[in-house]
Amino acid sequence: MFSTSTVMKFASCTASRHASVMLFIALAAASHCRAQPVALALSSGSAVAGSSVTLTLSLNSNSALPASVQWTLAYSTVDFSSPAITAGPSANSANKRLSCSNRAGSATCLLWGQNNATISSGVVATVTLPINHTTDSSSLLRLSGGFAADSRGATLGTSTTGGTVSIQPGLNGFACSPVTISAPATSSCTVTLTATASAGGAKIGFVASSASAVMLPASVTVPQGSLAATFSVTAGTVTTSTLTMLTASYLNVSQGFGITVNPSSSSESSSATFVKIDATTQGNWRGAYGNEGYVVVGDSTSDPTYVTPVPAGQSPYVWAPSTSDVRALQAPSNPANRIAGTWYANSFTVDLNIADNNTHQVAVYCLDWDSTARRQTVDILDGNGTVLNTQSLTSSFNGGVYLVWNVSGHVKIRVTRTGGDNAVLSGLFLH
Repeated sequence: MFSTSTVMKFASCTASRHASVMLFIALAAASHCRAQPVALALSSGSAVAGSSVTLTLSLNSNSALPASVQWTLAYSTVDFSSPAITAGPSANSANKRLSCSNRAGSATCLLWGQNNATISSGVVATVTLPINHTTDSSSLLRLSGGFAADSRGATLGTSTTGGTVSIQPGLNGFACSPVTISAPATSSCTVTLTATASAGGAKIGFVASSASAVMLPASVTVPQGSLAATFSVTAGTVTTSTLTMLTASYLNVSQGFGITVNPSSSSESSSATFVKIDATTQGNWRGAYGNEGYVVVGDSTSDPTYVTPVPAGQSPYVWAPSTSDVRALQAPSNPANRIAGTWYANSFTVDLNIADNNTHQVAVYCLDWDSTARRQTVDILDGNGTVLNTQSLTSSFNGGVYLVWNVSGHVKIRVTRTGGDNAVLSGLFLH
């Protein structure tokens, strides 16, 4: 059992841990009790640079068992970041607390408790060290300052043995240039290791968050004796600007890099040929237009496989959600119904980035439902904003008219008010 004096001084740990460590050791040293050997040993381990390694600190005593133990772990700040140290099974079984004081390159820890239970031989602590992106292949961990005391406060002679961590080369960097590409352009990517690849090379795996946005190899091998490998990423076909995350993985360590893939906007691949203006079909579009896809504003949309229409700058409005007026478009959701809806603004666009190499018929339905005063122009632009074709509605389109083009590549439809309240568009049909 502890003496009354020793218990009172030991209990002061809860008020000031670091001061109590020195006081407790000084009292124990003054007791002149016969020392007993206690051994503290840190295990060794192996891990990849950029990951972490978990080691065990074991206590071994064949005679007197300690009731408290102190040690100092020293490590290289080039190779490791601040460790996380937790009590091990032997310490927990004795209901001991672990208090550690961390400084750059070292951690001093005390296992203690306000009880006279002894700590059995076994693992008293686990040490998890984050490994930096170091070029070192191994790093020594020094264990020193070992002190132990038994349940009476008597000093027990304590030895310490450190460990070694073998560090395998890991990922040190992953980058691509340029960071923004459009099909069919490529970006040059380089993956770098923390140290030269060993025999057989280092096989780095790759994945992309969007398989359609980029084409990249499944893996690249950094040759033996080399620090890096370079490869190409090719832009795929996208309809809108797409941020794609590329992830490189090696020995369970990953690094990511983002590439933005933009739609191809080459004017040479865009074309628009005006076909006709149709003022007779009115709202009876079924069978005449839209057998591949359609947008009936206010009702529903069906996108073809090769394009997704993307409107911008417009607001939606429905004049008549249900009507028998033949000017109103047949409603896809209910063929027996008609709907008079519109996109409107002073000017707005509809982006059509056609993904295949074919020419497709595009028809827009313009309807001045509630007046005869609206006038507007409809331009077809290429991806760079160059006007490919312009059609002007200079007379009333209160009865509804279709403007029809054959288009290919990346085009934009721009609708602009030239008279009346605003510019309007009630439907878009791909045929």
